[in-house]
Amino acid sequence: MGKIDLEVFEDKFLKKYSIYYELSILVGVDSLCYSIADKYQQFLGLRKYSYSSPPASFRDLASHVSGIIQDDSILRRPYAKTRLAIFHPYAALVPNRLYNDAEKPAYLEKLIHLAPGDLLFSDELPFADAMAVYPLDGKLVESLKAEFPGATFCHAASALSRSLAPLHTDLSPTRIFFNLRDGVVQVFAFDKDDLVLLNAFTFLESADLVYYLMLVYQQLSWKPESTPLYAAGLLVEDSAIYRNLLRYFPNLQFVKVPAQYFQFGARFELDFRKHWFMDLFSISNGS
Repeated sequence: MGKIDLEVFEDKFLKKYSIYYELSILVGVDSLCYSIADKYQQFLGLRKYSYSSPPASFRDLASHVSGIIQDDSILRRPYAKTRLAIFHPYAALVPNRLYNDAEKPAYLEKLIHLAPGDLLFSDELPFADAMAVYPLDGKLVESLKAEFPGATFCHAASALSRSLAPLHTDLSPTRIFFNLRDGVVQVFAFDKDDLVLLNAFTFLESADLVYYLMLVYQQLSWKPESTPLYAAGLLVEDSAIYRNLLRYFPNLQFVKVPAQYFQFGARFELDFRKHWFMDLFSISNGS
């Protein structure tokens, strides 16, 4: 049900000690990846799968995800803590002062057509004084809860925003981050410690990506020359997308994974571009 695209495991990782480790899983529309860390946030392993056949939408993920879990002996081990995040473009941000848990369907009705089997979740966004409200397919949630009893759930954007917020310097209190995964760009704009914009767009080519990022700068009346742009996700310098972005955003740079939150061993340092999986690593930065 899935193909391994990438994996990195430290020599010190031992399956028999999994009960002392923490497992983070990121479920996307086109891929599933997971990481394993010890209680000191030392990362011990990572594996990324692509699905053997592309699901039509996030509502068709349950069988693909279940097949990967059944075939992966590491995922089936017991862990001290398991955290799950779902990556998809649908989430509504509601200010805390207006949020009512009973009104979750109303917050999403103009964003997406809710299917009868959808379950609605909400995450607190402390840097925005808001709640992120989002739908998950009921079959997927049921399957994941059966496989990982006691696991916590969140939207991938919620986890990532917590890790990005502290990343600023005195030179530029305003900054924009974007994260690429599964044909979607997530955009986060911060002014000092405040998350002032969070959005997501699907895109097909680099021109679309440039357009959406420029749109964010225009909405905030910020300029690419003075507000830096940070990239996370599956992007490399030697790519047409990166070169095209650099033409419009002279301050483009890759996100640096903060050492105060995440520790990496020798194999991660040698074989790995850590910004590729900033969203996955951020899941372990939760509760």
